[in-house]
Amino acid sequence: GMHLACYDSQRKIEKSVSYLLSEHDIVITVGGLGPTEDDKTCSALAYVAGHKLVFSEESWQRIVKRLEKRFAVIPETNRQQALFPEHATILPNARGTADGCIISLADNKYIVMLPGPPGECLTMFKNQALPFIESVREGIERQVHNWLLMGIAEAQLSQTLKRIADKYDETFGYRADYPYIELKLH
Repeated sequence: GMHLACYDSQRKIEKSVSYLLSEHDIVITVGGLGPTEDDKTCSALAYVAGHKLVFSEESWQRIVKRLEKRFAVIPETNRQQALFPEHATILPNARGTADGCIISLADNKYIVMLPGPPGECLTMFKNQALPFIESVREGIERQVHNWLLMGIAEAQLSQTLKRIADKYDETFGYRADYPYIELKLH
């Protein structure tokens, strides 16, 4: 995995997500879904996906229901929280105003968009995003092999295993903790 942070600039978000999608099948974004002008994540993700933004009446009604308890008049800027990339699967937010979503792209790639506040993000990830991710990864077998070695230098081991790694297009991982070396093959 990889973590990447960027400014609240639509262009920077677009470039960051595009780069991550070039290396990974699933990209998860956190934050930038609020009602202010610096919340650019949803627009950036729609651009990356090549989808236009569409208004979700269901999301808007959830926002209104939550906010009408605190405000006599709902701020018009909250309407941007009901905009999503076309065809996205909306993830309702039971703890806040910003719903998340899952955007399906070509080549079995996905963007998962989550709200920033930890209580909202973690709940949505655990209850909605993670089950989705597990369902699309179902059937993909992942094997991990570990060895704990002693009495060989990391560089010597790497040199010896390079032929095997190159032959089978594999990558070994090394973690030295003298006098041991943990060797991993995924």
